[in-house]
Amino acid sequence: MSEKAIIYSTAGNIDPRVADVCRRRLRAAAEYSGVPIICVSQGPVHFGDERIDVGPLGLSLKSMFAQQVAGLGRAVELGAAWSFIAEHDVLYPDGFFDYGPDWPAGRDDLVFYQRHGYGCNSRGFWAWDEPLCSNLAGPTATLWAAYKYRLEQVRAGTPIVWSEPGRQEGDPWKMIPAWNKQPWVDIRHGGNLTGGRESPTGHYLDTIEPWGSHAELIKSLGLKGDL
Repeated sequence: MSEKAIIYSTAGNIDPRVADVCRRRLRAAAEYSGVPIICVSQGPVHFGDERIDVGPLGLSLKSMFAQQVAGLGRAVELGAAWSFIAEHDVLYPDGFFDYGPDWPAGRDDLVFYQRHGYGCNSRGFWAWDEPLCSNLAGPTATLWAAYKYRLEQVRAGTPIVWSEPGRQEGDPWKMIPAWNKQPWVDIRHGGNLTGGRESPTGHYLDTIEPWGSHAELIKSLGLKGDL
């Protein structure tokens, strides 16, 4: 097993055309960096180097956290020291999974977010510099502990304002911002569990590098602007 792992989770609730394009892009980015994918799904999915089917859990914060716990637990078993969280509706660029700094010895409270990215809906792109689960990375054991903590919070009825480890008041982890050279693209559609689906400023971009034009990207997804 590699020293790194990508934890890819899906609830199977998005347009299969979007899912297929995002999986092909994730596979390419993973192969570029030589990082295996652990796929955690709610039903059979023929994707990933390791596959975990947790069965039908529905779409909720509880199910999201449970899937992350399952995937990260497997990464721990396989000896992956560093893990990335990847979501089923995000396009990841080549080089994204190269990231993995030397964290301070004995520090198990640091989580890292590669925040350079864009949102994408039927209107266009917008810059999105924010710590999100989809750009989270860190020591596997730390992420596993963080998501087990979140899952226990949900089970205990604790209100979850922010799902990202380190972002909610009282979290025992410190967020470290990181800058990825090439941006990710988060496809905002009707099935998103969290996050905004529109540009907060109302302004949109027609083209971003290295992804090209918005029209071309929508076409590659097999859509006609019907996100």
